[in-house]
Amino acid sequence: MRKAYKKREEKMKKVIAKVLVALCFIAFSYGLANADIKVYDSNRQFLGYGFVYETQWGLNEPYINVYVPSLSRFITLSTITGDIPYVSGEIGDTTVLEYESFDCSGTPYIWAQAAYKIERNGNKFYTGQDVAPALNNSINSFYSEGECIVSPWEEFVVPAKDVTRSMPFRIPVSLPFKFKLD
Repeated sequence: MRKAYKKREEKMKKVIAKVLVALCFIAFSYGLANADIKVYDSNRQFLGYGFVYETQWGLNEPYINVYVPSLSRFITLSTITGDIPYVSGEIGDTTVLEYESFDCSGTPYIWAQAAYKIERNGNKFYTGQDVAPALNNSINSFYSEGECIVSPWEEFVVPAKDVTRSMPFRIPVSLPFKFKLD
């Protein structure tokens, strides 16, 4: 009888230990899931909160997406250059400004897909204005790489917003990045 009792007691201890380990794992995972990863440049200037670090088709370099709280937008930064990466390794603008006019005048628009992202055109930074739904406009010209190109098509767009003066840090940022888990 004592042997059976001891075996049962040992089994209960093992079950309790497993349950405690599982609870600790869940609590630890929950804590990490709710943690913020603060991203800083090498000078310890706060850039924002990191949420993706990877490579992407079309980008020839690894990058991190950083949520910039003061602008309520995110920016993609290269972990090699500290700059906004260009698609397919090209050098130049990361977005085009689109216009309904044939001469790149009037209200500038950007692609609806980039509405919540900070992008570069020339030496200025743009994001989309807070409008919904996106507009299906007839675009007749676009400004890219310093020139106006006439090319009619229809596109889902949002009005562009110049955030150059509102940028809380300079691009390219100073590398390497520093991270802090809060």
